[in-house]
Amino acid sequence: MTTPDNNQGEASQWSSLFRDMSRVENKVESLQQTVSTMKQNIEELVTRHEFAPVKLIVYGLAGSVFAGFIGAVLSKVFIK
Repeated sequence: MTTPDNNQGEASQWSSLFRDMSRVENKVESLQQTVSTMKQNIEELVTRHEFAPVKLIVYGLAGSVFAGFIGAVLSKVFIK
């Protein structure tokens, strides 16, 4: 047989369980929102295939600036 103290303990356990379940549900909803946001961010990322032409242009411009600088320094050293 169950005693009143035992019933009270069970009720406390059930209420604790329901509170925990509520917290878990909130965390799951938060995770779902986070995953949804991450999916949207991934769709907006630039792929390597799309980035290759930009990379070539930037490296080409940087190389030409560097070559011009080295040429200017060498002309100052050798042509005084």
